[in-house]
Amino acid sequence: MFYSGHAAISFLSFLSVYEPINNIKLEDFFISKNSDHIIYKDLDIKYFEKSKGVAGFYSRGQNPPPKGAKIITSIKQGSVPCDWEFSFGKGKFYAHSGNDLYACSGDEAINKKVFNNILEFLGGKDE
Repeated sequence: MFYSGHAAISFLSFLSVYEPINNIKLEDFFISKNSDHIIYKDLDIKYFEKSKGVAGFYSRGQNPPPKGAKIITSIKQGSVPCDWEFSFGKGKFYAHSGNDLYACSGDEAINKKVFNNILEFLGGKDE
């Protein structure tokens, strides 16, 4: 399962409500890659820091990850997880704490690559 957005309610037992970053500064938007993942296969995470010269499209907070989640990306000097994956039952749940991950970069070719990588993930492919 792939989820992109701000969780307004906890609709799964392990999903917490979105927490925005208060008093955010430009450097807080810089993205750290914590783990490799098929969704970012062959992509530089720096592509997502700005869209058309503006920072903040990627994420401005977190859907707090559950204990045991694999942290994929973070912002605010690595202190705020943005993307994480959690195994449960016979599947996996991927959370991105921003809107439309496949439209964050401002570059159509990169967005298309992300979208295709998301489809690969949903099809059961792993790193």
